[in-house]
Amino acid sequence: MAAPMRIFASRNGNLFSPCGISVRHRNKVYVQKPRPRIIQRRILEEISLPILLPPFKHPAENCGALRELKKDNEENRYKSFLLKQCRKGFEDNSMLIVMQKLPMSGVKLFQIRVELFKKGIAYQHFENEIFQETVRGTKWEVLRPLFVGDNLYAVSPDDKVKDLVKVIKKFPQAMILGGVVENRVMTREALLQYAAMPSLDHARGQLVAILGSAAAKTSSLLSSQQQTLSNNLTQYVKQTHDGTE
Repeated sequence: MAAPMRIFASRNGNLFSPCGISVRHRNKVYVQKPRPRIIQRRILEEISLPILLPPFKHPAENCGALRELKKDNEENRYKSFLLKQCRKGFEDNSMLIVMQKLPMSGVKLFQIRVELFKKGIAYQHFENEIFQETVRGTKWEVLRPLFVGDNLYAVSPDDKVKDLVKVIKKFPQAMILGGVVENRVMTREALLQYAAMPSLDHARGQLVAILGSAAAKTSSLLSSQQQTLSNNLTQYVKQTHDGTE
């Protein structure tokens, strides 16, 4: 490649160098490969390389059991925080439902969360390992078989099983597995039966009606003989009065 040649031009009597530079190019770039070294030189370079020993390690550092023990003794602050939050979800909420998450898009999951939020139900997500450690040794340990796979968790401080079942029926991508309601562990069938039951106010109204009907029936049975006697006497008086006329 030839050296670039600068072109000088005149402008108002002064010389200046324009931006353009004339360069001569070849068709192909010629790159010469280095010649291989002779065998004697290569042998000499190989045998003259320094021998470096690996860094020394204490035998205790090579013990796998010791490394595992050291790893277990280290406190994971983030994991401790997640365990605390998960335990708080069990203690502060009267309802915690575990649902299996079937294949769904992110938009569908967002719709489920919005519908649950409208009903006053919060959505939580923790790793299964966090849930299993939280319930270990507690009264909720029977839920450990449910904490596998990709699950959804719905919590609420109030009993809103009926609202939850209504929302999940609209989305077949989520299926109820079980949960805890009012400190009572319930299966899927028990939750569906519980959701089909009438509300507490309706049940109280039915109880009051049943108790009132029993009292009214007792009162009618006690006064039935008196009422019959009164009707018979009235009829007798009427007949006597008609006979005298």
